[in-house]
Amino acid sequence: MRRRLGGALARVPWIAWACAAVALLNGVVWSLLQPPFQPPDEVAHVAYVQRIAETGRLPERLPNDFEMFSPEQTQLMLALRVVQVRGVLGNVPPLSAGQTAGVRKVEAAKLSRTPVDAGTASGNPPLYYLLGAAVYRISPSTTLLNRIFLLRLMSALMSALTALLVVLFVRELMPSAPWAWAAGGLAAAFQPTFGAISGAVNADSLLFVACAGALLATARILRRGLGRGDGVLLGTSCAVGVLTKPLFYGLVPGVALGLAIVLWRSRRELVATLRRAVPGAACFVAPVALWLLALHTFWQRPADHVKDVPVPGPAPAPPLHGLGTKLTFMWELFLPRLPGMTDHQPGYPLRDVWVREWTGHFGQLDYGFPQWVYDWSGRALLALGAIALVGLVARAWRARRAPSWGAPLLVCLVFAAGVAFAIGWSQWSAVQVSGPPFEQGRYLLPLLGLYAALVAVCVRALGRRWGPLLGAVIVVASIGLSVYAQMLTIVRYAT
Repeated sequence: MRRRLGGALARVPWIAWACAAVALLNGVVWSLLQPPFQPPDEVAHVAYVQRIAETGRLPERLPNDFEMFSPEQTQLMLALRVVQVRGVLGNVPPLSAGQTAGVRKVEAAKLSRTPVDAGTASGNPPLYYLLGAAVYRISPSTTLLNRIFLLRLMSALMSALTALLVVLFVRELMPSAPWAWAAGGLAAAFQPTFGAISGAVNADSLLFVACAGALLATARILRRGLGRGDGVLLGTSCAVGVLTKPLFYGLVPGVALGLAIVLWRSRRELVATLRRAVPGAACFVAPVALWLLALHTFWQRPADHVKDVPVPGPAPAPPLHGLGTKLTFMWELFLPRLPGMTDHQPGYPLRDVWVREWTGHFGQLDYGFPQWVYDWSGRALLALGAIALVGLVARAWRARRAPSWGAPLLVCLVFAAGVAFAIGWSQWSAVQVSGPPFEQGRYLLPLLGLYAALVAVCVRALGRRWGPLLGAVIVVASIGLSVYAQMLTIVRYAT
């Protein structure tokens, strides 16, 4: 087993290791720049980790915000002025020694560390938080701030693994173009929103690992057939995704389509193929079954144990009814409104919302790039899409036959459509109860591998002469955006 694992690691190209190192370093930098509890939902994710680490129980869902978190976390948030800083430009956390005296006082008070609720994270499956609880317990320091920093480092390590899997995914799609792997992998590693989440306590970090693993495994079985190792990777990735966050279900249609294509290709030896699939199926079924068993025995709750509870706030919007209305709502969240459709989305969300969110919107979504950056980012993404489309059509025309990349492209499109559907479904539910919006760039990051593949396809489409030049331009622009976002973060929280 060790020999096989060592051989597999030895076959990983150095480009993948380099991109993983870049993503790790980027995550560490972001972990140092972002004040505690200011990244999206970090307050809730820390409470979930502390709840499991201190009590071994899942969080409850309370009908209000009072006594939601542990006294330690609540008082620490007060000392750090979290509520005053969150969403209010110009307000900054305590920075000087005198201002942080309250933080030291809270740390010395030895307050209770037993939270009850984990806010918006309470409905998530527990895998990320179980890993976080292990880091929390083995931390050499018992202060919550130091434990939060170690949890952020755990997220940064997960981002490194994500970047490595993304490069391997791109290599699987185009094995003969190493310069394209480098461009796609580095563009993904320096993606600003990905970097910001990598430096925060957030279950999305583990979700990105699961999604990148699922993309890689699906690409491998489409190219090589269903082997035991690839089946294990696919089953493990799917189990990790299901046990981390419900958004992973958006990738299930793509995984199912990939498996269906492979089974159809091997229909003449279907029994042998199914035998090779058994270890992978076991890697998926066993953890999920163990989770469900723990929910009904140790935790004594059904899988959907967390229900939405009314919270003080604005009155919900008038409910929208009907399957057709729901599908129209989700369509318009990403695509242009067709004739005859009711307009449920103001403006053009693909341009006005998703380009901005993908490019970068940070903190509690209260600061980001100037508008000109979003404008140029939209043009760049449009240009990349056009180059990729022309390149794929040109390759198919030269081949004069059904392209070998037809099945992978179809599966990738289904992956993208599945994630868009999952986001649209969640946004629909949020609108009905005036909940927090799902129109956030981090919810597109399960498709980070497809973004890297888009960059790689564009680089390869221009050939060996101009492709590396385009790749260098894209990587330099990605580095510039990442550094710019970090400078904005310093300005936001230090001035």
